[in-house]
Amino acid sequence: MLSRLKARDYIYIDLEDTKLVSLDFLEFLDDFIVTNDIKTVVIDSYEPQVPLPHARNIVLISNSYLEIKDFETISLPALKFREFLLFDKHQNITTSFDFFLKHGNLPQTARTTTTYKKNQLKQHLQCICENPKQYAMIKHIFKFGGQAVSKSQIYQSLKKHENISKDKFFEFILTLEEKNMIFFVSKYGYENAVKKLYLYDFVYISSLNNINKFNNMFENMIYLEFSGKYPIYYSDKISFYIPSEKTIYLCMPFFSMFNISHGAFDFLQTNIVKNIKIITINKEEQFFIDDISCEVLPFYKWAVS
Repeated sequence: MLSRLKARDYIYIDLEDTKLVSLDFLEFLDDFIVTNDIKTVVIDSYEPQVPLPHARNIVLISNSYLEIKDFETISLPALKFREFLLFDKHQNITTSFDFFLKHGNLPQTARTTTTYKKNQLKQHLQCICENPKQYAMIKHIFKFGGQAVSKSQIYQSLKKHENISKDKFFEFILTLEEKNMIFFVSKYGYENAVKKLYLYDFVYISSLNNINKFNNMFENMIYLEFSGKYPIYYSDKISFYIPSEKTIYLCMPFFSMFNISHGAFDFLQTNIVKNIKIITINKEEQFFIDDISCEVLPFYKWAVS
């Protein structure tokens, strides 16, 4: 947004800048705005107790969801694939997809050299956490991405390795939910069943697990493309079901007709389904199951369609 403005017309202030000893300078900000004819003020790392300046345009950036009178609140999640392509420098969409799949969906990562990408993932987590206990918790929570798991199950698993109180754990995991860093998706038709956990950046699933979790990561990546659009559910028999569109999604990186489970066909018998979409790494075809249209699409085509 700022790149569209003239440098002399705006001021950007990060309240967590390490050079700042105190926030006393804020009492002189209004005079500075008038003297220099500043049109836009951006305050990063904003907290509600910080007084607002008098300016024509004000942009506040916060890690927490805020509703402030006369301000429009905009949530900015990590990049969907279509958005990622605007940051990525590759000329070929399949190469961009390989890069996206390997390194994740954060804008900064798209512009970081390969040498520093792994360190950057670690730094992102450390920035989120206030202390080593939180860092231990977030690493353990993220290992379960793409799995059906309860918060209690995660805590019981964590307790085997870390001495962390239950209250602290549940308080922290709630904070991650509020910041849209993790998402719990309900099982269709079973309100009280264990929910599935998805992460804001799918690549943590592979970077934090020693065993291959590629299918979980691929499913998490697809979930993020839906995130916020409409109610979505998972099922034991399928990957996702969107009732409003009467569409089921099967996340099958390496598709074969033989890999479609009998459970998926059972789902068709007991629920209203008009379309089936099968998302793959690179396969594309169309066929019918009875009168239901089945479309097999590579992720990179489906995500930009």
